[in-house]
Amino acid sequence: MNKSLGYLIAIIGLIGLAASIIKEVNDFFKDTLKLPISQIPESYLIVISIIVIAVGVYFVVKSGPVSSKKAKEVPIYHGKNIVGYRRH
Repeated sequence: MNKSLGYLIAIIGLIGLAASIIKEVNDFFKDTLKLPISQIPESYLIVISIIVIAVGVYFVVKSGPVSSKKAKEVPIYHGKNIVGYRRH
């Protein structure tokens, strides 16, 4: 899973949570963007948003650090010459 997808899902959840709590954000979705998010009851929208945020955070945590997925190669020396590499 990609970290950016997890971040995107979490941001969508945060926007939904803001729309359920802040009246101006809800009015923006209702008037300017004409989205039906304002028709969802406030308690349902809060619960759905928290679940979406949790799923996004789970994807971000599950993907882990990008740099640790590759094994670092360390040279094997015989005298001054490199005879091979091993994964560390």
